[in-house]
Amino acid sequence: MNGAYRRKQLRIGGMTCTNCQNHIEEALLETSGVIKAHVSWRHGSADVTYDSDILTFAAICKIIENSGYEVLLSETPAANSNRAIGLVTIIAALFLLISQLN
Repeated sequence: MNGAYRRKQLRIGGMTCTNCQNHIEEALLETSGVIKAHVSWRHGSADVTYDSDILTFAAICKIIENSGYEVLLSETPAANSNRAIGLVTIIAALFLLISQLN
């Protein structure tokens, strides 16, 4: 594999059938710089190999979005911990509220 080749695995929202899958895969494969593209509607994913000298990751995301679907970016560990802290806070507040009602 060439040094400029990159492989990205993406989560895609909005796919409901094989037509959706084929639509995205064809749009990617018709794009200059895309070497390989495999899209799965069942898994909600795309596996794309591309030449980063020709195409950027942002451009790949734009191709998918222009096809009518959403690229679901992975959350960072910090975002996950913030969500956990928020849930614990809500649970504690609900516990205090319920204990005050009894």
